[in-house]
Amino acid sequence: MDISDNIYNTTSSSILGDELKFGIVKICLFSAFFVLGLIGNSLVLIGIGLNKGMQTSTNLLIFNLALADVLFIIFCIPTTLFSFFGRWPFTEFGCKLAQFINHLSAFISIYLLVFMSIDRYFAVVHAIDSISNYR
Repeated sequence: MDISDNIYNTTSSSILGDELKFGIVKICLFSAFFVLGLIGNSLVLIGIGLNKGMQTSTNLLIFNLALADVLFIIFCIPTTLFSFFGRWPFTEFGCKLAQFINHLSAFISIYLLVFMSIDRYFAVVHAIDSISNYR
């Protein structure tokens, strides 16, 4: 009996087992992100969209951010999961479209957060100005 054969057999089977476990964890986490993200962002869209009293400039930015997140969740989470496992069931056009939407949703999210920061900055600055003018 050769000891090196046993070591290599044990190591290779344990690596395959670890990859399988890690793959299952990835699927579970990405599925949870997909479901929770879709539900949460959909509730934000419905809440702001149906309630006329909530349609302020800040909430409009939040609405658009939730819309960009839904776009990201629907297209990018499944395609990222496919790429983890080295399979791409879609055509080359689907690959290009998924990458375009991935970059577009990231771009939209970043700039919406910048606009929200600017909006909040002006709300704070003008609130302080209005208080000082009041006294």
